[in-house]
Amino acid sequence: MNRRERTVVKICGITRVEDARQALEAGADWLGVILKGDSPRRIDAAREWAGRWKAVVVLKGAPTVTAAPDGRATANPTGNPGLATAGTGDVLAGMIAALLAQKLDPYDAARAAAYVHGLAGDRVAGEKGALGLDAGDVSEAVPAAMHALTRARDEALEKRS
Repeated sequence: MNRRERTVVKICGITRVEDARQALEAGADWLGVILKGDSPRRIDAAREWAGRWKAVVVLKGAPTVTAAPDGRATANPTGNPGLATAGTGDVLAGMIAALLAQKLDPYDAARAAAYVHGLAGDRVAGEKGALGLDAGDVSEAVPAAMHALTRARDEALEKRS
């Protein structure tokens, strides 16, 4: 990962943009940002912050938006309101870290993790209901969600052949 590029993920702790800016200036590699409310400008806001901070930004919410410093952005189609519960952001942060450790590009790691995180949440909500899920359930559903994603990829590749 480029030293100038930092990955911003939701980890409880920093709730003000000014605190985030100060943490980045101090050299933080990981940063927690919690944004309240759903704005119709979510993609624009994520792009703006990613460019300003020269970081990948994951804006968790409906939908989760991932943005890169170069202006790329992805609105994640998976997930449900049940993911707005204690600890699920930590699960997402851990998934991003795991993909970064496997040498994925920060933007690709963040958007892939957001997709699989949402898919895992959707699988749990299908079994227990969105109101009944918790972070442990989501974490336990991640392997099955990854398997479903790789199976769909393999089937799509097979159809191309």
